[in-house]
Amino acid sequence: MDDSHVRRLLRRCSLRRKKRRDTLPRIPFAQHATSGSQLLAADRFSATGPKFKLIFGSANELRLSAGENAAELIGLAWLYGLHVRSSIGRRRVLQAEYMLSNMRNRVIELACLREGLPPGEGRGFDDLSKDQKSRFAECYPSSLEREALQHAFQRTMSALIDEIQLRKSALFERIGSTPVEIARCDVPHGSATRAT
Repeated sequence: MDDSHVRRLLRRCSLRRKKRRDTLPRIPFAQHATSGSQLLAADRFSATGPKFKLIFGSANELRLSAGENAAELIGLAWLYGLHVRSSIGRRRVLQAEYMLSNMRNRVIELACLREGLPPGEGRGFDDLSKDQKSRFAECYPSSLEREALQHAFQRTMSALIDEIQLRKSALFERIGSTPVEIARCDVPHGSATRAT
């Protein structure tokens, strides 16, 4: 990439910033940038984790992400579970695997919260207890065959049920056997795995 192209990109970015004073550059240009910068609204600029260190300027207060709210994680895992079920039923295996991965990640984030680990972006996944890691290893499909996806879905739904029981027993009582029926898995009441 030649310098004239970089200068044009910088000029274009500069003109856009003049038009929209409420944005800040999120990623500054390097001398040999290969793409345009991303802009972030000034009122949304804040730390995304506990290790954030501001070099210059000012930032807003740290906002808790969805990953820090157990109720929201349970809801998202549930929603992804419904999509896993319908994707498997429609034989859309890649979509099913995508939804299953998202469901599984929300359930693992719940386990991270319970064990006092950072849930966001998988930062605490590797620090879970050995028992938890081996339990979640069963939530990965061995292939993209419907049976393997269904088995992984059942294990993930079972893990979600365990997390709901450990965290929100009233919620589990309210939803009853619905998750079990959705995943067509056999999970006896009170099967939650306690953290060691």
